[in-house]
Amino acid sequence: MEYKKPALTFEKQVALLAKRGLVIQDRDFAIATLRRISYYRLSAYCIPFQSKKDCFKAGATFEEVLSLYRFDHELRMLIFDALERIEVDIRTSLTYFLAHEFGAFGYLDKSNFHKGFRHDQWVAAVEEEISRSKEIFITHFKAKYKKSKKFPIWMASEIFSFGRLSQLYSGLNYKHQKKISYDYRVSKDVFGAWLHTLVYTRNICAHHARLWNRGLAIQPTFPEKDPVWNTPFSINKNKIIAVLTIVHYLMKHLEGSDSIKTSLLGLQKSYPNVDFKRMGFPENWLEHGIWKL
Repeated sequence: MEYKKPALTFEKQVALLAKRGLVIQDRDFAIATLRRISYYRLSAYCIPFQSKKDCFKAGATFEEVLSLYRFDHELRMLIFDALERIEVDIRTSLTYFLAHEFGAFGYLDKSNFHKGFRHDQWVAAVEEEISRSKEIFITHFKAKYKKSKKFPIWMASEIFSFGRLSQLYSGLNYKHQKKISYDYRVSKDVFGAWLHTLVYTRNICAHHARLWNRGLAIQPTFPEKDPVWNTPFSINKNKIIAVLTIVHYLMKHLEGSDSIKTSLLGLQKSYPNVDFKRMGFPENWLEHGIWKL
């Protein structure tokens, strides 16, 4: 099928929403909003208010759609802020371990990693990231050590991405993964899965994509035999509750902070019409062992 839909003016976009049954209480406000937020981006937030494709439920308003969009923005910012602190902590922990276990340049030696790890590809990707870097400490190092093309792990780790960090952890021998994951009081496999999911979530947040009711393409795992993680219910691994539970646990473990729980309760109060069940939260979510910590 050939795509034949024409581009619409902002005015016609608002008219189309109204034609489909969305209540537009302030046409000028709606037009101004679509000038800042594209119609296509906002359309994803229209779906919960539709009875079927291109047909809104009776009484659904533009303001309700925009409120859901704003909620999702605040949720992303909440998670993104926490992930920054979590990432820095994990980056520091992994860097410290590698530096003391293998030395400044040991991360470049494939014999320090398990055989299944594509170490050569990983190093090539990191070297590419470093070559593009304009950080002052990289420029200074190049100027001072002109004959050296290698960077110590504590420099390199400040340049390579969270995704590369996750890959680096997965490439460690299992006994070394255990030493890292022990600091976070979970198994090596659970921690590795968490890293993968958190990298995925961070990228969603960084690209300002819809998050609140998204099904997770990269799902985490949880400690199956620990009742704290499974009482009075098991976390839905396909929903954003999984990410929020991990982030809450890590923030509590790292900083003793209840900021995630407090912020979520604040969002529930500020946006009472948002259905938290669509995010995987049952009504008794605060009774879960991790959320009670």
